Amino acid sequence: MIDSTFTILANYSGDLLRECSTLTGILSFAGILLLVLAYARRKARMITTSSTRHTTPVADLWFRIVLVFAMALPMLVLYATSTLGLLLSQDLHFKPELLGYLIMSSFGLAAILSLWAGAFVDRLGSRYSLIILFSAIALAFTMMVTVQSFYGLVAAVGVCGIAQALANPVTNLLIAQQVPPEKKAMVVGLKQAGVQLAALFAGLVLPGIAVAYGWRFALAIIIPLSFIFIITTPFITPKRITRTGKGFTISMPNALLFRLMSIQFCVGISLSAFVTFLPTFATQQGMPLSLAGTLIAVFGAMGIISRMVLTPMGAKLKDESLLLLALIAIAAVAMAVTMQASPEQYWPLWVGAVGVGLTAVGTNAIAMSMLIRDSAFGAVTFASGFVSVAFFGGFALGPPLYGVLSDYSGGLLLSWSTLIGVLVVGCIMALALASARRRRLQPRDENFQELAQLKSDVLLLKERLSALESNYCVVLTRLAELSNTHEFSNETMSAENNDFALEQIEGQLIDLKALRQSERNAKS
Repeated sequence: MIDSTFTILANYSGDLLRECSTLTGILSFAGILLLVLAYARRKARMITTSSTRHTTPVADLWFRIVLVFAMALPMLVLYATSTLGLLLSQDLHFKPELLGYLIMSSFGLAAILSLWAGAFVDRLGSRYSLIILFSAIALAFTMMVTVQSFYGLVAAVGVCGIAQALANPVTNLLIAQQVPPEKKAMVVGLKQAGVQLAALFAGLVLPGIAVAYGWRFALAIIIPLSFIFIITTPFITPKRITRTGKGFTISMPNALLFRLMSIQFCVGISLSAFVTFLPTFATQQGMPLSLAGTLIAVFGAMGIISRMVLTPMGAKLKDESLLLLALIAIAAVAMAVTMQASPEQYWPLWVGAVGVGLTAVGTNAIAMSMLIRDSAFGAVTFASGFVSVAFFGGFALGPPLYGVLSDYSGGLLLSWSTLIGVLVVGCIMALALASARRRRLQPRDENFQELAQLKSDVLLLKERLSALESNYCVVLTRLAELSNTHEFSNETMSAENNDFALEQIEGQLIDLKALRQSERNAKS
């Protein structure tokens, strides 16, 4: 009797602890979400532009919420796979090492579709593209909660690739259409913070719900949320479609865009592998699973701060390429510190989560801001699509590469060293991008100097022309006086004096014509 009583109490205590853990995660996420929305609301009050269809503060706030979740929901599959990976593998009976292929199916498809995503958004417009995005999310999570095998899960996660491919082009187009130029960088940082909001949700809320009610129920709560955004999308998007006239043909990116794509490809490889396997690496060092999941939440919180702070900061710089260089270099150092974790010390894991979250995460937001602010990269929708191809391609390659290298070497040293080496390559490409942009701006600066010199010459010529016209008028007046008083005769002026006066007049006329020609040349 006593034993059964203690058993009941123990079970009840365990259930109570799980409920408290779930409630704590939900409250923590809700608090951070409220802070983000309060920041968005405060900034929304500052926007008044005739190009927007929504002029009330509530509509402006909802517009920004839609932007945030249009970035958060497609990326949620990455962080959900990371935090719920062990539960997924146990229930569907597959090895945890195969989790990387789930990420590959989603981001691989996103990388391929991103080649045409910009043209697709340009053809359909922001309204219908956004509806398709949220519809793909609803379909993907519906499939995920009903699958019974690993291969079904791969197909379900792959559907998220459709939404991932559309996310950046459609949100960038909405910002370009409806946000004033002086606020674009801040809004880009806000909407890119949605990616890290997904990490927060996956790290704080999903594990508790999954333990208490199952991972299928945890993922199912995304479905009604997607339908809410599908219904409200027409109210915050323009009905009119403004096309650039480009079709679905794939044109090669220019040199600047190719360098930026290379940077994002390197960041994508290292960042995806880091996020996917950080909890697994932490548990291998003896960290409890619940605490390992908190690493992703911390990573997400740092990412939100990074995107919302660094993007406006980069917009104030003449060239954001050097900021990208610094952030990638710091991320490489943070990963090197993470490698030093052991069962005796967990602090390198926290340093890695904070360091990478504050640096590498912000590079994608800065890159998207560069595309919006600088037309040299190409049209916004097409350039965003190309950068997404590179970024998603890196995301698709990173986790499988990490797993293959770990199996090949029998340890983790080679895998972590490879991730750091890829970031070093990203630093080199950032230097190349900064050099290319500097060379492009130098001829423009020289043209400005030449134009200023020409303007100065024109002003000087005008002054000389005015003085010459004044002297010419005096000569003509003097000649008229001499003719009227008959001083222009043999008795008062000899033939030599007449010739001399005529020569002066002809000389003045020649100088006048020359000055007028010089003025026309300077203006042209």
